[in-house]
Amino acid sequence: MSGAVVWVLFFACTFPPLSPVGVTVGEIRSHPEHFLGKEVIIRGRCMGWRGNCGPPPVTRSDWVLRDRSGCIYVTGTYVPRSLWGEEVIVEGVVEEKDGLIYIRGRRVIRGERVKKGR
Repeated sequence: MSGAVVWVLFFACTFPPLSPVGVTVGEIRSHPEHFLGKEVIIRGRCMGWRGNCGPPPVTRSDWVLRDRSGCIYVTGTYVPRSLWGEEVIVEGVVEEKDGLIYIRGRRVIRGERVKKGR
């Protein structure tokens, strides 16, 4: 069995399939009361620690996710610098701390994996 086949099998067996992406940063920011405590799946560009999105809400390791409607911090998931500037899909729960809305990430995957069927 080739290494690529093993990796695909590992990836497919390790993670359940993603639900369709259906929310934007703008929707979360405009109506946070509808999303607080709920799981969301959102597509955007990983901006790393750049993005002019205000101070990080939880830790200095929080990173910025930006889509066409705005930006939001993601905490609790590590993203390597190789993903900065790349399209990603984030699965997580919307939370609030000291008036700042953010996503507590559960899973982050590179956007192209989703487009190609993972």
